Amino acid sequence: MFRSMSVSRSEFFRDYWQKKPLFSDNFEPLAFTIKDLNDILGRQSLKPTDIRVVSKENEISAKDMATPRGSLDSHRLLDFFKSGYTIVIPSINKLNRQINSICRVISKDLGASVQANLYYSPSNSQGFKAHWDNHDVLVYQIHGHKTWSVFDQAHCELPLQTHRCIPHELDLDRAHRHFGMIADKILYIPRGFTHFANTDSSPSIHLTFALEYPKLCDILHRMIDSLTVTNRLLRKALPMYEAHVDVSIVSDLAPILSALASPEQIGRELLHMEAKNTYYSDVFDLYFESREDQAAIDAGTHIRVRESAIFSLQYTGDDLTLVMPQRRIAVARSCHYLLFEILSQKEIFCLSDLKAFHLGTEPLALINHLDQLGLFVRASCRP
Repeated sequence: MFRSMSVSRSEFFRDYWQKKPLFSDNFEPLAFTIKDLNDILGRQSLKPTDIRVVSKENEISAKDMATPRGSLDSHRLLDFFKSGYTIVIPSINKLNRQINSICRVISKDLGASVQANLYYSPSNSQGFKAHWDNHDVLVYQIHGHKTWSVFDQAHCELPLQTHRCIPHELDLDRAHRHFGMIADKILYIPRGFTHFANTDSSPSIHLTFALEYPKLCDILHRMIDSLTVTNRLLRKALPMYEAHVDVSIVSDLAPILSALASPEQIGRELLHMEAKNTYYSDVFDLYFESREDQAAIDAGTHIRVRESAIFSLQYTGDDLTLVMPQRRIAVARSCHYLLFEILSQKEIFCLSDLKAFHLGTEPLALINHLDQLGLFVRASCRP
């Protein structure tokens, strides 16, 4: 990626990353056309909830873009576009292989998890009010011309997901610059930097690559979550019905916090987060692997968990969720033990050998769903 930008990687992270905007006019072209966009919008599988239709003052609800059967009404969508609304396709990297490949390159070069969103704007329009994002953004112009206005200083310094941008409260009298974006130009906007964009007399298509990085506070959250599992004191309740707090708890917490902040523990968490954030692995290509020619998994199928697969398990009460970069899967209670049994296997195994596989009727459906998401590698026999 940096071969196509005006700065090196070291210059980017030293001078620009989360500090100030960067404009480059030499990005490698993307072979994505209006025909490709129309093909995506014309897919029967595309639902009204898969897109957004927005203007500076309003956003159209999904039900107003739906046919009586609940599918996307392309004629109504075109009418909204002609009346000045921008069409937004979130996570378009899941729908187009070329865009997904660029996500992989950017993710590897910048060390971030990346999601691409597409914006198709009519002439003489503004899709959103001036606002800032709580993630970094790379803007890539595909078609037409769009003028971006970006403020020189952050309105919110290093915002998190919990910070909310309220457009009407922003001070827009601050200094800002204008960037004219035509095809193959790219613009980096750090999180917290207010920006807005306008088209001229022609329509515009651009991508925004949302760059999400793990934060230092995430390390503390993870360390505390781990401690609550093993430390009874941290699970203790503090009744405050008489506006009274037991001050002795301070002396109990002090040694725990000291251990929490040890360099060794922080180092271990950094290594864990680095591994968890490697979203530029082969898992990106799983969106596009054709599995239509593969028979469904049955009891005699030999599989193993894909080494490059990225996933985690999250408990909320008694509910279990399998979290993957491309999906969150709620796991039926009858399948909890089966999933644990599968994920604990280190080698190729046959499903019929798993004890939990024979309990209930839902396990096979879950396994085939996970296979479609690329969690497994199949083998014709044991090694």
